[in-house]
Amino acid sequence: IDIDFYGNYSNRGTLYLDEDCDIWNSENLIIYGHHMASSAMFGDLDYFASESYWEEHKYIQFDTIYEEQTYEIVAAFYAHILYQNEEGFRYYQFIEADDEATFNEYVDFIAENQCYDTGVDIEYGDRLLTLSTCAYQVENGRFAVVAKLVTDDDEDTAAAEESAAPETSAPT
Repeated sequence: IDIDFYGNYSNRGTLYLDEDCDIWNSENLIIYGHHMASSAMFGDLDYFASESYWEEHKYIQFDTIYEEQTYEIVAAFYAHILYQNEEGFRYYQFIEADDEATFNEYVDFIAENQCYDTGVDIEYGDRLLTLSTCAYQVENGRFAVVAKLVTDDDEDTAAAEESAAPETSAPT
C-alpha cells in the first residue's frame, strides 16, 4: 500500500487488487486504496456516503488491459476491521461464496451497514466489485462501495438511465 506502480516507495501507494482475487474468476474483486486528503487514490470514495452523490454516479467503469466492464453500484457502507477474536462478517475477506448461505450473509451485512438503500439487488452468482478505503469514524474504520457487473441484458437499461441523467461533476 506504500509502493507505487513502478515498485518505488510512495506514501500515496497505488490501488491494488486483493492478493486472493483472480481477475477472471473471483466472484468479488476487492480493490484497496488510500483515502488521500488530496483526493488522490480513493480520497473521494466516501462521496458515495451521500445518496445525492450516488444519484448522479450510479455506475463504475472498470477497465483492464483485457476488457471494459460496467458495474452498477449496489451499496456504500462504513465498517471496521474486526479483531481476530471479534465476531462478525468480514466483508474484506469475501471473495468467493462457498454456497448461497455464505452469499446471503454478505447480502445481510450490506443491508445492515449501507448508508442508504439504492434499490439495486444482488443475487447468488452475480460478479461483484468492491472498492475499499480507510475511514476514520472508528478505530480501523473502512468505507466501501460494492457494485455488480452489468450483464448484456442490463446494458440497455443502464445506457438509457445514463443518457437520461443530468451531466454533473464531482464535488470539490
